Amino acid sequence: DYFQGKQHFMDREPRGLRRWCKKEFRKAQIAEALKRRDQMIEEYRKERREKKRLSWIEDMVLEFAGEQLAGPYVRQRRLPKM
Repeated sequence: DYFQGKQHFMDREPRGLRRWCKKEFRKAQIAEALKRRDQMIEEYRKERREKKRLSWIEDMVLEFAGEQLAGPYVRQRRLPKM
């Protein structure tokens, strides 16, 4: 041991709970999400837009023209699944 020196106590393999494994796993998840960030942002915006209630002009068009005529021009309100 004199020539090699003693191993520092922080350089040993951890015995108990391996918190660093969880940290590395979380880091990998974040990196994967950042790769898909543009797609995820687009989906989020689309979902929020569909959740909003119809504007007054959309309500008026639906009221006067009816479902069949106004269908292609007025968006359908979809509530997100929880």
